[in-house]
Amino acid sequence: MKDYLKLVRLPNLVIIALVQLAIFFLVITPVSNVAGVPTDKVFPDALLVCLVLATVFTAAGGYAINDYFDVKIDEINHPLTHLVGRSIPKHTAMTVFIVCSVLGAVLGAVIGVYAWIELEAPFSVAFTYVLMFLIIAGILWFYSSSYKRIFVLGNLFASALSALVPMLVVVCYNFFLSMKYGANPEIVDFSRYLLAIVAIFSVCVFLWTFVAEVAIDFEEEKGDRELECHSFPIVWGHTPARVIMFAAIILVNLFCAHVVFRMLPYDPMISLRYYFCAVLAPSIAISFLLAKANTRQDYKNVSLVAYAIMLLSIAYSIVFYISYDS
Repeated sequence: MKDYLKLVRLPNLVIIALVQLAIFFLVITPVSNVAGVPTDKVFPDALLVCLVLATVFTAAGGYAINDYFDVKIDEINHPLTHLVGRSIPKHTAMTVFIVCSVLGAVLGAVIGVYAWIELEAPFSVAFTYVLMFLIIAGILWFYSSSYKRIFVLGNLFASALSALVPMLVVVCYNFFLSMKYGANPEIVDFSRYLLAIVAIFSVCVFLWTFVAEVAIDFEEEKGDRELECHSFPIVWGHTPARVIMFAAIILVNLFCAHVVFRMLPYDPMISLRYYFCAVLAPSIAISFLLAKANTRQDYKNVSLVAYAIMLLSIAYSIVFYISYDS
């Protein structure tokens, strides 16, 4: 059982669930309360549970299929710790992918059927929610089997899939909002505002995931070269790949500074302090780590710090919740 929990990356699944819950309760809820639109009247908690579980199951299947297609690379890069083909048979990893993907689609169907029955949405809506999670599962399949080995495309796909985690919550919420209140101009503006706020978190997730993914390319370079993968360090060389990472770090900091000074609807001082402590300072630290990185462990540390800053960016939702209605 321990190996299977490692296969589906249990800690990552917990983080995915917490991110979606944070977006719903700490970002969407306070904005909706101020607007006089109670979230429980729009998107009941039971549907939120279905959405979170659907995302978690789909992601679990994605991790399993990723290891299924990475057997040869992992045998080179992680000869003593890889799971598929050693402690877990390949066909079992494929079964995990299929079962998890089907469960995700079924839970998506529950959301769609609720909209069809309770909100009198078109029946095609139920099918759309099933299709949405099946499409995501399909993208995870193609990403693992081929896209991740294509220059640039693999990094962008991984980053986009990570950014999709918070966006799924607001997209589903906005759909139910439109079904319940119709095309009221005020509701339309409110939906766009919610989408813009959550998009800020998604952009941060995208950019920090991109930095982490390029660092992983360095870490996995030996196996990637053996199987002729086209990662940044292999195609462009180490120095240009590092420059791309530095550029992404600078870009995400400029974006965060713009948000703090230009987009926040309240006093930015607490957000400014959070930015300095939780984003800028770690960004300086990761830049030093990247400048000195030479070994696989060095690049592993860079990727871990990048993911940590990404989580700190999501944790800003706590500050948003406290500050928004104050």
